[in-house]
Amino acid sequence: MESRNEVDLVSRAQAGDKAAFEALLEPLIASAASLAYAMLQDRAEAEDVVQESAVVRHSNPGFLASSPTGAAPCVAARGGQSF
Repeated sequence: MESRNEVDLVSRAQAGDKAAFEALLEPLIASAASLAYAMLQDRAEAEDVVQESAVVRHSNPGFLASSPTGAAPCVAARGGQSF
């Protein structure tokens, strides 16, 4: 079950609050980087894909609208593309 804080963060991120978006994303970065590295076998490429995915997600705050539980989206990478 999500906390009140997570629900608040999602609402704020949907409204364009950069700090709220970063607070939701930060706990996922290490896992996303590990997944990207496992798929790409290139540390620099994996870091680029994770960063690019975060930028794309931040540029489209509506992506959180489909996440009523407060869970931030997963980041997966293959061949330099983020999904």
